[in-house]
Amino acid sequence: MKYEVESVKRFLSAVFREGNPGDRVRLYSFNDEIGRVTAFSKNMGMFDRELRRLHAEGGTSLYDALWVASRDLEDRDGRHVLVVVTDGGDTTSHKRYNDALEAAHRADAPIYAALVMPITNDAGRNIGGENALTTFAGSTGGKVFTPTIGAELDRAFTEILRDLRTQYLIGFYPKNLAQPETGSTNSKSS
Repeated sequence: MKYEVESVKRFLSAVFREGNPGDRVRLYSFNDEIGRVTAFSKNMGMFDRELRRLHAEGGTSLYDALWVASRDLEDRDGRHVLVVVTDGGDTTSHKRYNDALEAAHRADAPIYAALVMPITNDAGRNIGGENALTTFAGSTGGKVFTPTIGAELDRAFTEILRDLRTQYLIGFYPKNLAQPETGSTNSKSS
């Protein structure tokens, strides 16, 4: 877990250094309970302190964590993004997969997952959790990365930052397009 924490710190530093001045981040922890570790902030000293306090324990309530974080983002102004570092399993959530997915859609938050796999062979791995994260990411416009610990995790965070900086939306209204009918009807009586 030490390398993941150091990698997250480097990622947050880059977000604050290269992002928009109004960007704010909130840190959550999740095992069998969900913890709102920080308020929305860009105080790197606070994140550094709180990240050092994190430790792995108990179950994994991934769906609950995604639901809580999505709900917290829903009414905030600006762009919303969820970045999750996990082994992919969900063993203790009270919320269902669909609850978490609907909450992420309501928050309009793409999910980027760094799926750190402690077990690399198929036996003993939580393939269901990996597939769930892939579906979460795909249906919200995010991505799943499967780094091993080390430099690959840093590369995943670098790619997430690149994606976040290069996405944009184009909207337009075509000229000379007939206006849709308002739904009024002409009825004749006999």
